[in-house]
Amino acid sequence: MLQSVPIGILSFPSGGYAPAGALMFDGAADTLSRTFSDSDGTEFIFSVWVKRTSFSDNDTIFAAGSSPNRDIYFFVSNKLYINLNDGSDAQLITSGVFRDTAWYHILVSHHHGEGTASDRIKVYVNGVEPSLDTANYPSSSTYVGKFNENQVHYLGSNHGSGSENWFSGYMADPLFIDTKSIQESDFAITDFGGFDEDTGIWMPKDVSGLSYSGNSFYLDLSNGSDIGNDVSGNNNDFTPSSISATNIVVD
Repeated sequence: MLQSVPIGILSFPSGGYAPAGALMFDGAADTLSRTFSDSDGTEFIFSVWVKRTSFSDNDTIFAAGSSPNRDIYFFVSNKLYINLNDGSDAQLITSGVFRDTAWYHILVSHHHGEGTASDRIKVYVNGVEPSLDTANYPSSSTYVGKFNENQVHYLGSNHGSGSENWFSGYMADPLFIDTKSIQESDFAITDFGGFDEDTGIWMPKDVSGLSYSGNSFYLDLSNGSDIGNDVSGNNNDFTPSSISATNIVVD
């Protein structure tokens, strides 16, 4: 069983790094959005800490485009789904379920240029690759979807004609790294977290010093007056919708 951090809204155990803030999503209207520039839709990393507060289907973490052609990371029946083109071009579904009211670290690394299909998308939950019930990878090493292309990207929601879905819970340290991947050894999973030597629990690391360029962003979610502020140095700010300073939680 994957271990998660079984603690309060934000307060990670003392003695190590803790995110500066977290953002609450109400599961009904709260979202952050940004239109990306065209970049390399074949190689990128997305990472975030999430704490779910309800367990409804289609609980959306990150999405790009609109129905019926969305790329989306979301929970269905408490399993994590990675869908490209609404699952038509690629779909990964975890075997395990994520229904603890606790912090989970989710990282997805894409490098569609890999010769082996199963290497084209790597998913990590709390530092390990979970077993998968479904593992349909992009069939082409040149596949380009909606992520990291000239599409609206959403944190906490996905959109389409009569097909809006939302996230209920908290997010901390969401980030996106353009044109880099774990597959190409640009980063290791241990650049984003590490196992506590006493408890064995996967804990966050400070990601402010990672290399960010192009469409990359890092939101530390600590400033209620500038909620979507990108602190990566790229000024790739997100626009909040139905979100105010009261959604921010800080230690």
